[in-house]
Amino acid sequence: MIHDGWWTLKFLIVAALFIGSLYIPNTPVMIGYMQFSRAVSVIFLAYQAILMLIVAYVINAALVNKVNEGNNCAKYFLILLFLILTGGNITWIVY
Repeated sequence: MIHDGWWTLKFLIVAALFIGSLYIPNTPVMIGYMQFSRAVSVIFLAYQAILMLIVAYVINAALVNKVNEGNNCAKYFLILLFLILTGGNITWIVY
């Protein structure tokens, strides 16, 4: 009941915590938290990149297996996916 209800009280608590956090001074605790967050964010971004690479390999392997089985639709989808992703990468690098 408490988890699904009491939205007014929850909103007031979150608003009070947000407003209260604006008055926290920039002490060594906050500076330490900032340095910790930087280190953890680098680890998290590397983890995300590895997961994206694994998913790309799995999708590629599945599509190549379909193409080797003679599925023309998978062949065209693989070519289309290549063109879209290559165009996106070129656009990202240029702009």
